[in-house]
Amino acid sequence: MHFAVGASAATTTTTTYSSSCFAQLLSVTLAGESIPLDEGRDCSDPGDSFVPVGTIAGPAEFPLVVDVLYESTSRSADQSKARARAGVAHVFLPLSTFGGPDVTLDVLTSESTCKDGVADGSSHVVGLKVGEDQVELPGDITGDTIDLSPVAFIELNKAADSSSSSDTGATSNPRVQTTTDNHEQTALHLVVLPAEEPDPPLLDVVIAHTSASCSKTTTTTTTGGGGGGGGLPAQTGWMNGGGTMVDSSTTTVAPGSKVSHGFVLPCFVNQTPPGGSNLTVNGHFGHFKLSTVDTVKCTDDPNQGDPQNPKATFNTMDGTGTGVCNGAPAKATWHFTDEGEPNTADEAKLEIHSTGSPSVCDLVVTGLLTHGNNQAHPLPTTGGSSVKAKGGSRS
Repeated sequence: MHFAVGASAATTTTTTYSSSCFAQLLSVTLAGESIPLDEGRDCSDPGDSFVPVGTIAGPAEFPLVVDVLYESTSRSADQSKARARAGVAHVFLPLSTFGGPDVTLDVLTSESTCKDGVADGSSHVVGLKVGEDQVELPGDITGDTIDLSPVAFIELNKAADSSSSSDTGATSNPRVQTTTDNHEQTALHLVVLPAEEPDPPLLDVVIAHTSASCSKTTTTTTTGGGGGGGGLPAQTGWMNGGGTMVDSSTTTVAPGSKVSHGFVLPCFVNQTPPGGSNLTVNGHFGHFKLSTVDTVKCTDDPNQGDPQNPKATFNTMDGTGTGVCNGAPAKATWHFTDEGEPNTADEAKLEIHSTGSPSVCDLVVTGLLTHGNNQAHPLPTTGGSSVKAKGGSRS
């Protein structure tokens, strides 16, 4: 009969933010070499702002003129909000230097922002004139290109977005989930084409450029014990054991062959069981040895047995890790249960797969242990000694 022990578990969730931003009025690259006209500024210092008055003039090889409106960055103390802005006016681009029409613009602005981990932005181009021709621009123009072949092309209101995420997994305690959102915004990008490909552009000009990178991290920590039913709260302790199972993989060369294993594993990634963590598996497929516990969680499942001698507050362990199988990197997933005494109903499931190509390791074993035992343990109150895995091989 199942017997649940321990106090109810408590879950604490915290959310933190980080953000960075950058604003630059003008960057110029001539024949692959950057020309230092404006270094730009970032939001590393909260409250940064800069409102210059004056004109930026280009190099002799391309004497462009830009009147400065503003270049500013700001960020809240908790980094949940950030903003970068850049604006210029009365832009003159002397493309006649390269045999094309001169280009003028009245106003260019760009803005990129962070808000609670989400990045966004916009830019605007007003009053574009190519040679003697006024170009009509709709208010929602985005990423349009003006083709001035064979001399140059101009991109207007260009945006670029990207994102990434990471998650230590539901079996980790604490569980750390991070999402990062990135946005870049450019009001104008001018490229003067080379005479022959694949030479670098003769000229590359970016005007009113901003960017923002915004991260949101949620940390969920479970503390305390908990027994029986509900959401199966995480428990503390460690488990050791091992034994023999039958290979149930359909892709290995010898399905049905016996596989032996031994292990000593913690309930939390940041804990070390007595004697240290270990998982080894041997069989027809070769040999696997665990190097790192990536995720792990111990729970008290009411559908499983009641661990005894010693008395533990959990009966099930699930985890993942990385190691070496037949000399190559591999990923392992495990599920172990302690059904109590006598140890005739302990279960195990192991999956091991190479992470490279070609695959040199592929194993799936699941079922009741034979000639072995899984044993759940509470954390020792003091000290600790080396513990060897039962039933199965260790090395």
